[in-house]
Amino acid sequence: MTGTAVFTVIAVAIMSSISPLITVVVLLPLAATVAITRMMTSRIRRYRRAYRESTAAVTSFIGDAFGAVLAVKVHAAEPPVAGHFVELGETRRTAAVRDRVFSELLLSYSTNAGNIGIGIVLLLSVTAMRSGEFTVGEFALFASYLTWLPGLPRWLGWMMARHRQAGVSAMRMSALAEGAPPGAIVAPVDLHLDRPAPMPDPPPLDASDRLERLTVLGLTARYPRSRHGIDGIDLAVERGSFTVITGRVGSGKTTLLRALLGLTPTAGGEIIWNGRIVEDPASFLVPPRCAYTPQAPRLVSETLGANIALGHAVDAPHVTQSVRLAVIEDDVAEMELGLETMLGPRGVRLSGGQIQRAAAARMYARQPELLVFDDISSALDVETERTLWERLFAEREATCLVVSNRRAAYRRADRIVVLHAGRVIASGTLDQLLRDSEEMRVLWEQAGESDGASVAPTPSR
Repeated sequence: MTGTAVFTVIAVAIMSSISPLITVVVLLPLAATVAITRMMTSRIRRYRRAYRESTAAVTSFIGDAFGAVLAVKVHAAEPPVAGHFVELGETRRTAAVRDRVFSELLLSYSTNAGNIGIGIVLLLSVTAMRSGEFTVGEFALFASYLTWLPGLPRWLGWMMARHRQAGVSAMRMSALAEGAPPGAIVAPVDLHLDRPAPMPDPPPLDASDRLERLTVLGLTARYPRSRHGIDGIDLAVERGSFTVITGRVGSGKTTLLRALLGLTPTAGGEIIWNGRIVEDPASFLVPPRCAYTPQAPRLVSETLGANIALGHAVDAPHVTQSVRLAVIEDDVAEMELGLETMLGPRGVRLSGGQIQRAAAARMYARQPELLVFDDISSALDVETERTLWERLFAEREATCLVVSNRRAAYRRADRIVVLHAGRVIASGTLDQLLRDSEEMRVLWEQAGESDGASVAPTPSR
């Protein structure tokens, strides 16, 4: 760019010394390239945004379709799903063609601006050449320069267009960064292209991080433009305890966990770890203090072992123990490559129960102080769930906060917290709640008779 700019300045000076009028006129198409690009800024951005969004819609739909493949088959929904995919593809094709054609038009104009300038020189210099005021050599000089001069405005126009298009991508990445500094998405990092990436060491756990008591006071969180959420939740989790949060669909169970972990913005309340207020739960309640498995765990397209380690240095005995605690060792034994088995996109090769247990093994591998489960047993049979909880508490000291509507979890619980419409309406042991809470009796009946008991024994641990 610097060399082209210097050449342009010298060339324009020489041309102006020969014929200022012709020089000004032939430079107008070149200047118009930059002006047109600037005028088309909003359209460039609009076309590129439409293209990017349509591409995201297609790729998201592909991922969702793979994730819901069983539901699609059960409901014989292949034709409408395929039809919607075709519609998304047509929208993307239209957006891509519009974006590409418009970019090529701008590039074509800037590329041919020099040819337009040569034509203008021919038209303006005919009379001057007849009178001898403009020689053939000077025309040859103009023609030679005009084949090079469009380089600067062409590159400027191209860079301006690409800058506007890149701005769309930058805005989309900034939205994903959720409040990170603007420079974070372009900060230089070592990509380890010529050597394996080092495994990060687990963060240290000091004495104050050892959980003794987690207290939640007045925690409130509401979704924008909605009345749904939680309001004034009080909760206490003691070390070594098994606390169950239960309630009907829409009562706020998942919202409570996400607000507690800083994954959902809160409107009030305090979270206290060992008597110390947690200012930023999203950065504090992470391994090794806390580990979380959501209702629909996300696996990556890697091996089972890599999904359990998830980029951390975890020794083989520890992985083996985590697999056993998650009650997935028999499944691993049946896999031809064991822990080296590739799971496919989002763990598509595993069943729902296997995905949940693989996510549990990933939690155990971190050895966190607090284990947070969001309905992890929903895809497990009763016997597997019972074994999972028994192994966990038999082989290690565990503190669990669990969302569940299953009887096995109710029986195991030291304390059950019942939510209704985003509020705590009852709290206590299973025996107490079955005696005093009508809502708990309804939830107990809804849990079914899968264990063959109509009343629950007092948990013994």
